[in-house]
Amino acid sequence: MSCNPSVSFVHFFTFAPSFLRALGSIFRMLIFPWHPSSGSFRSSHRINLQEILGVDISGLCSSRMAGGKDTGGGGNGKGSKGGGGLGSRAFLFCFVLLLYIVALYIYAWQRHRAFQDYDRCMGWLEKKCPCFHKVLSVVVWPFGKLMRCSLYLLGACCKPIDKYAKTACPGCWLKYRRCLQHTIGACFYTSTRMSLMVDNSGSSGMGKRAMSGPAPAMLKEKAKDLNTAWSSDRLGEAVEVLEESCAYLDAYRPPFKQLRLLVIHDISKQLEEALKPGVCSLDKEAMFFLAKGSINYGKDTGSDADYADTSELFAHAGPMETANTLIAELIRAGCSLKHESCFALRPTLDGAARDRANWALSQPGHKPLQYALLCAATLQALSLPEVVSAGKKYKELRGLPASWDMLKLVSNQYGAGRLVHKPKVFGTVMGAATLPGSTAWGLQQLLDDTYKNTYTKDRGDGKVPDRLVLVHAQEVQNEQNYVEYMARQKAVKQQLDSIPLDSTRQEVIHEIKTMKSKGVSVLPGLDSTVQEAWLWHGTSQAGAEGITSEDFRLNFAGSGAGTLYGRGIYLAEMCSKSDEYTKEEGAEHYLLLCRATLGRCYYCDEKKPDPNKLEDCCIKGKYHSVLGDREKIRNTYREIMVYDDDQVYPAYIVRYRRQYYDD
Repeated sequence: MSCNPSVSFVHFFTFAPSFLRALGSIFRMLIFPWHPSSGSFRSSHRINLQEILGVDISGLCSSRMAGGKDTGGGGNGKGSKGGGGLGSRAFLFCFVLLLYIVALYIYAWQRHRAFQDYDRCMGWLEKKCPCFHKVLSVVVWPFGKLMRCSLYLLGACCKPIDKYAKTACPGCWLKYRRCLQHTIGACFYTSTRMSLMVDNSGSSGMGKRAMSGPAPAMLKEKAKDLNTAWSSDRLGEAVEVLEESCAYLDAYRPPFKQLRLLVIHDISKQLEEALKPGVCSLDKEAMFFLAKGSINYGKDTGSDADYADTSELFAHAGPMETANTLIAELIRAGCSLKHESCFALRPTLDGAARDRANWALSQPGHKPLQYALLCAATLQALSLPEVVSAGKKYKELRGLPASWDMLKLVSNQYGAGRLVHKPKVFGTVMGAATLPGSTAWGLQQLLDDTYKNTYTKDRGDGKVPDRLVLVHAQEVQNEQNYVEYMARQKAVKQQLDSIPLDSTRQEVIHEIKTMKSKGVSVLPGLDSTVQEAWLWHGTSQAGAEGITSEDFRLNFAGSGAGTLYGRGIYLAEMCSKSDEYTKEEGAEHYLLLCRATLGRCYYCDEKKPDPNKLEDCCIKGKYHSVLGDREKIRNTYREIMVYDDDQVYPAYIVRYRRQYYDD
């Protein structure tokens, strides 16, 4: 991770704001206990800080806080020393105590991270200003010793308490320790994520412009020349100048501001001309799109011939091809159709989207509707009633879930022609807790119920975590993958109807751990007649994005875990098994929670199975999946393999942190 000079020192002093708010809330409750019954503060229940701090706090609450007249201070109306509020000594004591706790937390957090951020800051400072680095090193050295001694003393003081509590009430004390360690783990996670956000701020558009400074004089001269001698023939040159200017701080100031307005005006005129009604028949315009079939990402593994961008999406589409090219140039110039200078163009864009939606509604099949929806997304006219109707009809024809938002599926950012949307699953609280009854709660319940503290060689030298804690989740709405999955499930069901499952030959998988969890109650229902089940798949961040945006790629099968059972998609009923194949990225790990149609299962309890035989029994034989019972052989886990990507649908991306307990 490269050091960003503009934010280097922020890393070391970044910590969880929730931690500070919790400290503040506890401190306020100690001094100002609130009584809901009376709606006021009562001094009779206030902790006697007079004895602790040696100051009078009887007038700590004002008349408004006490719900009546101020009874604190002296009776002569002038008030005694310290009677009008918290004394200066007490305030100073509390302020220093708070700073000390914060400093201790920062030190503990950096120690947990092996002082990565501190070393980066000091390394950058040593290069930039060696003198100041030496002075700061002298100042920080006793601070580090003090914090280290404080942690040691804190641990030494807690040891007798820990020893006594373990003997007196072991169950309650264990819960308390785990709750405390869980809270500290959540704070450390939040601080690490905030540090990464600060580090990544320099790579954002605004951060890059701020670090690049103003545009060079030569680029400004080019912009001024284009402003004074403007013509439509110089549109391409102007777009290149504006695209280059977007990397600098003054990209939206003169002379680039005036040039951008000229480009918008010229592109608007050309768009109006291209989208005039009657320029080209819609049947002819959409002919190339309708003739092109959809690629199955999982099976056509050697081809990337899908719509790589919108230029290929609207190839040979006449007016829409021209309009798409002009809109792409507008975006390159650092603008969009939402700019106020494009408001006059809105009737033309809406009219073009409306015509294509009405045409698609009158055509048979789903392909014309898909074309009309993609046109509306390009023209940013998805809110039109005709477009909404086309979206509803498309969802009905494709058999998509009712909860999916078709307009958001169309306006995705995962590639042209791909109807993919990944909405956030709400209900998580910064890696600390989940809201009961929410989908996030169900996912956390699944993580808890399918966890087993068992080590296997696939984990390598890593320690087995004590718990997997959900920090973020996304629902995956991938239109093409879902349709392929449901079609394959229908075919499996027909095969099982002709030849029913034989439980005596272990074709039925009994007691799948994920299906016994309470968490499945808040997830979509599954079809038990085809042995459909929720299963885990461990991957990386890039793998999670690629699989959910496209599909499982069978040519990558076994790249992360080997091919003991052949080249297929490896799934697990226990999240701790899939966790072995993940890696930490930004204090997080990634799992996919998948819907899997297992159908007729081939049971395998061999220590060294024949992978070719297992592949053939599913691809060429009557079976649909393989159950590798390593739990029986090695007392570890059961794994489930399928050899058809259409039998697995990744429904959720689960981001989590590993929690370790030291009991």
